[in-house]
Amino acid sequence: MPQHCYLDGFLILVMLVGIVGTLIHRMHGGYGIGDRAIQFVGICLVIPTVLILGLEDKISKENMGTILGAIIGYVLSGIGGPAERNKKDEKPITTGTGTV
Repeated sequence: MPQHCYLDGFLILVMLVGIVGTLIHRMHGGYGIGDRAIQFVGICLVIPTVLILGLEDKISKENMGTILGAIIGYVLSGIGGPAERNKKDEKPITTGTGTV
């Protein structure tokens, strides 16, 4: 029997709402499934899974902290992604009369 029934149920609900909510948002908005949507769905699956395994003592607390730290680092490294980098790399176009 799980030790934390209500917390486990809540985390499973977070998984379902995250996945189904993302898909509904994408379908109604007419968007495709892009990089950010895949990242979000992955996070909605992985973080609650790691928390459930850690709370049920299937993985050690040290491993749980390491895995969560790696996930958070990966997610936060994507802030200011390719669109921001491309803006910095752009060079102004010069014409005979000045910069455009």
